[in-house]
Amino acid sequence: MKISVIVPIYNVEPRLLGACLDSVAKQTLRRQEYEIVLVDDCSTNK
Repeated sequence: MKISVIVPIYNVEPRLLGACLDSVAKQTLRRQEYEIVLVDDCSTNK
């Protein structure tokens, strides 16, 4: 693995999170070369 993409997701709108993850998935790196880490710091939304 070469790259870690760290995404803070405190009270994020689901459509924005989806757009972010779609964007990362469309990169030219193979999926084995990166990881996505989602960090939720006690969001208040459900």
